Amino acid sequence: MSYETLREKVLEEARREAERILAEAREKAEEILRSAEEEYRRKVEKARRKALQELRERKNAEYVSKVVELSMEFVKLKNSILEKTLSKVREKLRNLPQDARRESLKRLIKEALESGVFGSEVVVKVVPQDVGLAESIVMQDPMLRRAVLRVEALDSDDVVGGAIVESADGKRAVDNTYRARIERGMPKLIERLNEEVFKVGG
Repeated sequence: MSYETLREKVLEEARREAERILAEAREKAEEILRSAEEEYRRKVEKARRKALQELRERKNAEYVSKVVELSMEFVKLKNSILEKTLSKVREKLRNLPQDARRESLKRLIKEALESGVFGSEVVVKVVPQDVGLAESIVMQDPMLRRAVLRVEALDSDDVVGGAIVESADGKRAVDNTYRARIERGMPKLIERLNEEVFKVGG
């Protein structure tokens, strides 16, 4: 399974989960609005003879306040869904099957080497559990054997996988860790969630 296919699969699963969560939130929001409208009508009828205009102004203010409150809840919901989506993406990447992880790691290393950033030998840095896998990938590929000086373990706790490729002197680097790829893909993910789940801008 390619990285792109995996990403699309994860995004589709996240989209379905987000739709379910959003449907529940919409139902709750509609119930709140129905309750507010019923309360509004009851109070207007009760106080009509005394201060109809005053009541209308007051209830309008309450309605606006409720709309603002719901808008804030909706923003919180969007952020929650986005975080859950990213959490699922990270979990999927963390638990990639070995063959898919090998394919992904090899592609990310080669992509960094083909970026034009490097002119000589490089150092490949991966999460500790991928050091042996990366060394195996390098040894089995002639192009990588020529370019990669050594493989080192990353000491970062928040890198799920992927690789950082650095020049031997450490002055140039390409960050192709999964974390960096997710961060670079965030704008597109948010755009798709807005279009397909939240129906914003369509």
